[in-house]
Parts: sequence; structure tokens; C-alpha cells
Amino acid sequence: MDAKIISNKENGIIGRKEIHMEVSFEKNTPNRKELKQFLCSKVGANPDTAVLRSVETNFGIRALKALLHVYQSKEAALATEPRHILARDGMAEKKKKKEKKKAAPPAKK
Repeated sequence: MDAKIISNKENGIIGRKEIHMEVSFEKNTPNRKELKQFLCSKVGANPDTAVLRSVETNFGIRALKALLHVYQSKEAALATEPRHILARDGMAEKKKKKEKKKAAPPAKK
């Protein structure tokens, strides 16, 4: 894999870096875990404080665009990012759906 940084923006209000990258790969598209490890190693970030926000691929092209948010602490990431993004990234558990209660059968007369 090879990565190229498209933009690196410091968001001081939220306390994170927003890094847009373009990644090219040889074989199969890497999974989110492999991609996050690779991108964190390229920018020198701790994977525990980074969130892979989005991954965009195109059919037939062995490249993808990714957005990586790097926070100062894991607590800041957990407080800022939406729960479904954290669940995809493995930093939070998926929300369980509530079971619907079945209505009791009508009483016999």
C-alpha cells in the first residue's frame, strides 16, 4: 500500500486533526482495521486516538480516499464522534435493538 496526504487540517475548536488521504493498493481492498493501522503509521498517530471516519472506493480502480480524525485523547474521540462511526471502528459496541413485546393472546370466554 502507498498513501498520499491530500490535506491536513487542524481543528482547534474540537481538538483534532482531519487528514484526507489517497491510498493505492495492489490486491484486494484492505479492511477498515488494516487501513486504520496503515494510515496511523504513515502520519505517526496512535490508533487508539484515531477514528477512520470515511472510506470511499471506486469500481475498477485500485485506490481509495479516506478521512482520518486524530484526537488528543481517546475520551475526546468518544465524546465527539457519532456512535455508529465508533462502532464501525471498533471503539464502541453496537447499539442493540429493543425487542418488541408480543401481545398476549386474547382471553378465552
